[in-house]
Amino acid sequence: MSDYLNSQHHYITVDTQRLVDALKTSTLAKDLPGMADVDSSLYLFCQEIKKEATVALSGECADEVFGGYPWFHRPEDLNANTFPWSQSTDDRASLLAPHLSAEVQLEDYVANRYQETLDEVPRLAGEDPAEARRREMFYLNMIWFMQTLLDRKDRMSMATGLEVRVPSVTIALLSMSGMYLVYEKL
Repeated sequence: MSDYLNSQHHYITVDTQRLVDALKTSTLAKDLPGMADVDSSLYLFCQEIKKEATVALSGECADEVFGGYPWFHRPEDLNANTFPWSQSTDDRASLLAPHLSAEVQLEDYVANRYQETLDEVPRLAGEDPAEARRREMFYLNMIWFMQTLLDRKDRMSMATGLEVRVPSVTIALLSMSGMYLVYEKL
């Protein structure tokens, strides 16, 4: 690909200790609990890019916009009746202190947010049930998962002074708003 595009590629290797050392910084950049080493690795990656550039394009959220995750295609994920990226809510709930678990009722909370979100999904008259379910999956991803990734990308990159643009999100927002993006190949 590098030869075809005549582009320069750089490899960045980060050892475990460097990831661990960046955990506090990435948590402070997130300003709330996040994805631990996934956040610190993104922070370190952005820090490296910032050495050479101030603005970067990212493919972040392309999987949400174009259906790139397995859960868009695997029947067991499409029919799981919950957020596909969070199918083990009971395991997560077990990590809470008993008094918090009783107060939060995580499984009920997730089930309620899931159903509320499904109730918001735009419907098309006469749509095939399988396609209607896929539409729900896209909506769930754009409303929940994509927002998490955009926030994460923004916080980790800006903490290093790197400005990241995510063109796939622009396409999705134009599409959701009923506008269309037309381009001409140069």
